[in-house]
Amino acid sequence: MQKVRYLLISLGLLLSHFNLLSAQYSKADSSILAIMKEMPVMGLSVAVVKNNQIVFTNAYGYKNEQTKEPLATNHLFRIASISKSFTATAIMQLIEKRKLSLDDDISPLVG
Repeated sequence: MQKVRYLLISLGLLLSHFNLLSAQYSKADSSILAIMKEMPVMGLSVAVVKNNQIVFTNAYGYKNEQTKEPLATNHLFRIASISKSFTATAIMQLIEKRKLSLDDDISPLVG
């Protein structure tokens, strides 16, 4: 009986947490759709990561606007020049964790 009670309490807490998250993601969904109406965006993909776990993914718009093929979360994007920003951010995070120093020789890292 104790195990059943524990299971029911855990399930209730889990469901209430899920409903709270669901409301937050619904609000995010609405905001993203509103932004897409204002901006000339054909499609975009969103992923929310919390504690190294993907907690939400969604795709909006079209992969191909002419054929109206919808975008999916598994479609790949060219990131072009934005990769420089990602690289700089990753390097600075490694420096903050003291796994890298600005004074380090990078030649062994880049081949």
